[in-house]
Order: sequence, then structure tokens, then C-alpha cells
Amino acid sequence: MAMHTLRLPLSLSEFPLLPDDESLREEMSLKQSNYEKLKQEGNQAFQNHKFGNAIKQYGLALEIDPYNAVLYSNRSAAYSEVENYVFAYKDACRCIRLRPEWTKGYFRKGIALQGLKQLKKAARCFEQAYALDGSNKEALERSRVCDSTAQQATSDFKTSEDDEFFCWLLSPSHNSLDIEVTADRGRGLFTSTDVSADRLLWKERPWFCYPKLREGVNPVGHICSHCCRALRTQSTLVCDRCDGAAGPWGLVGAKEEYCSHQCRAEAYVQYHRVLCAKATDLADFNRQHRDMRNVNMLNVIRYVACIVQDIQRERIDLTSELDQKNYDNGYFGVTWDYLKRLEFHDANSNTSAVAQVHRTISILLFTPSEGVFSSAEAELFRRFFTVEFIQRLYGIMFYNSLGVPLAGVYGVQQDFSEAPTGGGIYPIVTFCNHSCDPNLQVESSTESGDVVFIRTRRRIVAGEELTIAYIDINLPYEERQSQLRLKYNFACRCVRCSAEFERLS
Repeated sequence: MAMHTLRLPLSLSEFPLLPDDESLREEMSLKQSNYEKLKQEGNQAFQNHKFGNAIKQYGLALEIDPYNAVLYSNRSAAYSEVENYVFAYKDACRCIRLRPEWTKGYFRKGIALQGLKQLKKAARCFEQAYALDGSNKEALERSRVCDSTAQQATSDFKTSEDDEFFCWLLSPSHNSLDIEVTADRGRGLFTSTDVSADRLLWKERPWFCYPKLREGVNPVGHICSHCCRALRTQSTLVCDRCDGAAGPWGLVGAKEEYCSHQCRAEAYVQYHRVLCAKATDLADFNRQHRDMRNVNMLNVIRYVACIVQDIQRERIDLTSELDQKNYDNGYFGVTWDYLKRLEFHDANSNTSAVAQVHRTISILLFTPSEGVFSSAEAELFRRFFTVEFIQRLYGIMFYNSLGVPLAGVYGVQQDFSEAPTGGGIYPIVTFCNHSCDPNLQVESSTESGDVVFIRTRRRIVAGEELTIAYIDINLPYEERQSQLRLKYNFACRCVRCSAEFERLS
């Protein structure tokens, strides 16, 4: 398995650089050159019917640009040629997720489903492909064939309406992982292959981090406000537009500073542009409201800014019939499309703090600003970002975050007396359910910043659910159960806990 460090939702093609980030510009140019070379080699191998080599080259290209729909379409075709229809199906789902208006994704998905003997679903995919491109006569013919023979073939392969999202989430190098709904634990992460002990399965970065604040400062002093890496001294690398005054830290009198040009560029394109544009208004608000107590509630503002920038980057227009339909169905950009799928419960956050954060957001979003928000966008934000929404967003953040950086093994060797510098929601590992006898461990260090490494603790067999520890598993049974009920609102019923419960009873 290729070891791609997952980072969502940016891709190579949509990563805008700040004018003074010349070193990053050169690095991105080199990656683009390597990407084009690998893509061409993959295409050539496919034309020469060397499909295994084509799959390899497309995979290497996807490690550089992991959200490229054309590459997924091409690799799906190559997988189908070697009759690996499960992987072909996953790549086709990723292609559709990235380019839902493109006929190729539906055609590739139909081919894969046809190979998996899911003929009725294959026929519907071919129909969609034909509807998008009336010249695709092969799609029309395959649809008729699948419909006429649908009763003659069946299989146990399961599909769901969430497949396109989850296949995209697990892209590009996690074809052996699946997210499935369990009977009693909600969604869980499973492996479709046997895995040996002490193996590094994957590594990933959070969707984004947020700093932990106490009375306006971080417990360890100066840290990067994007990746939460500890800094030896105060950094001079701040946003040259707002001088680091915008965002959650600016609201409590501290500066947002960065450890590298890359962190500054990522922050700007992911969420900081919205905050930066309203820096003056936020500063005025800050002077009037210095009594904010629950400063970590302010980190919800960063999530909101990220959602807003998704809306603008994806050009969501609620005056269009399609976007209005998507909005009514709960689609509000890629970040919220991910967050809304996460489990949460009432975090019992302070009601006045939620209301105050909502007032802060109203300053950011509900007033039109030239070059930032139109009046139509401001009205859209007013409808969506309600007090109830802020409460739910805080519950998601509270319920699904890991500490950053961990500087140890989460739940096994972590020094819980030393609080991490921040928190973050990790795209894949957050779907791992808890066990007091987990088969995975989440590792990190101060040197790796916000990157976590997921390693097997023992041998895992195909079809087994992948689990991690949410708490310190070295604690006694009753204390573990108490912590799980308090923060996560459930009691553990894993094999270890069941045996300890019987013994104590």
C-alpha cells in the first residue's frame, strides 16, 4: 500500500500560493512535472495492454494529485481490465464524487457493477452515463443488456448511497479499507485484507487543527496556529494582510502565527481568507467583548470559515435549481458534507458562549462586504448558520477530536498529564470505533507535527473491524467506563470489558 499522507480537501490543481511563497511555488512546479510524466506513462502502459503497470503509474500520480477525477477514471478502467471490479468500483465512485457531471464516472461504475453481477444498478449507471452524453451508444446498449439479464445474476457485493463519498474519503491509497454501518456502534472502519502485526497502515493529517487556549494563550506558549506545532520563539511569519489579528486567537488578543510558508498558504486557502477580510470588524467586536470565558468555543469560527470558503470555491449558487436542491438535501460544501456524517452528542457547552460565538459569526457572514460576500450569500449564511447549528458543530468538534501533537501512543502510552497544544479531526481515523483492547494504535510525536501514524497492534484478519482507544486503556475497568460515559456517552462492551465485568460481578 502506498503511504500517502491524506490531507483534505485541497488538491494540487486548486492550491493557490501567496505572492511571497516562491519556495513553495518551485516545489509545486516540480510536483506538477512529475505528475504529468507519471500520467503519460500510465496512459502508454494502458494502450500497450500492460494494465498492472498502468495501475501502478496512475497510483503514483494520484499520490501527487489525489483528487483528480481523470486519473480515477483511467485507473478504474485498468482495474476492470484485470477483473478487479471491487477496486474499479471504488475508483469510479471517487471519479463521480469529484466530477458528478462527467459521463465517464458513471460509465466506469456501470462496468464495475456489471463485473460484480449487480446488473440492475449497473443498468442505472449506464442510463446516467447516456443521459449526460447522448453520443455514448455503448452505455445505452449496456444498459439494455443489463436490464434484460438482471434476473440471471446476483452477488453478495453491497453498495450504498454513501459509497461515492466514502470511496472519495479513503482515496487514493486505501482500497483495502471500507466504512460500513454496524448493528450497534454506528459507522465503523473495516479491512478487506489480512494485515500483519506491527504494520504501518496509513498516516494522515487532520482536516484542520485548532489551538487549545487558556485565557487567550496556549499552555505551551507559541505554536503554529495551523498545524499546532510548538515553536521555540514567537514566529515572524504571520498573514501580511491582517498581521495575524484575524481568527479565534485575534479575538482573545493573541496573534495567529505559522511555522512555515506552507502552513500559512494552507490556512489562507482553507479558512483564513474569510477571517482576514473581516479583521477590522472582529477587532472592534473583541474590544467590546473581553469577557469571553469558553475561548475554545471560538475555534468553531474556524470551522465556519472553512465551510464558507468551500461554498465560494465550489461556486455554490442557491439561485440555481440544482444547487437549491443540493442545499435542501443537506449539501453545503465538502467540509460540511464530511462533518455532518460524524457522530456527536450534546457537549453541554455554555449557552451564553454559543450565543456569543453566533454573534461573532454574524459579524463575519451576515453583512455583505465588497469583494467578500454578496447580499445573496449573506442571506444564505443567515439561514444556515443558526444558533442550533453552532451548538451541533461544537458537539462534533468536541466528540471527534484527537489531541495534536500526541507525542506518544494515543490511549496506550500517552502522557495525559501533558495537554496537547491543540486538537484536530482526522478524516479516516475518526471512523474507528473504540475498544479497550484495540487492534490499532495512533502514534505521533512533537517532530511529526499534526501527522498521525496508524499501526497494527496485532494480526488482523480480513473483515475485522479496526478499533482504537479513545482513553487510557491502562486505567481500571470502572474508571474507563466512567470516562467513556462522561465524554462519549457510551459504555464499552468489547471482549476485554465484558470479561472484566463478569469477573467483577
